[in-house]
Amino acid sequence: MNTSKSPHTNSNPNPRRPRYLIWLVAIFAVLLVGGGLTWLLWPTSSDQATDAPSAPVVEDDSADDADSGQTVTAGEDTTIPTEPDDHKVPQYEADDPNTSAGLTGSVVRKTIQDGTLTIVAMIDQYLHSTGFCTLRLISRDSGTVVYTATSDAVADVSTSICEPFTISLANLPAGTYQIQIDLSGDGKTGMITDEMEVK
Repeated sequence: MNTSKSPHTNSNPNPRRPRYLIWLVAIFAVLLVGGGLTWLLWPTSSDQATDAPSAPVVEDDSADDADSGQTVTAGEDTTIPTEPDDHKVPQYEADDPNTSAGLTGSVVRKTIQDGTLTIVAMIDQYLHSTGFCTLRLISRDSGTVVYTATSDAVADVSTSICEPFTISLANLPAGTYQIQIDLSGDGKTGMITDEMEVK
């Protein structure tokens, strides 16, 4: 029996593969898997557009501005400038009638009822002591004084008032009259003028 082996016959059924082939397959697999993962995870241009910084948000204050009657445009500076203290409107003593050099006032009522004319005058200043109001009715047609009377001027809260003048129409012919009231009190004087018609 011939037991000699043929020179071309390999007794190992699983011959060893070259190591470089295994390494090539392994590197290819790593590159393939790595490239796939990179493709999946790398942001595309559409993703980059989504991640782009957004425009600044402008708060809509139109609801608040509707109450104040103002219109505000987006991006407009709505800061209210403050005036320096030296631009404030000065307050003058003349604004207080009590600091004026004279007495002032006006006729607040002139009514005719039941044949009687009633005239009431208010003085702008507060009198610390009783003053006087002297009424003269001057006919506009003739320029003559047709009636005269005097009443007390008394303090009333923050102003003063002339005690009402009551005049019987029997003493006044029909016509237009100038009302002239001379004021005096607290060392000051003044005059109130008005006009009325008696029919």
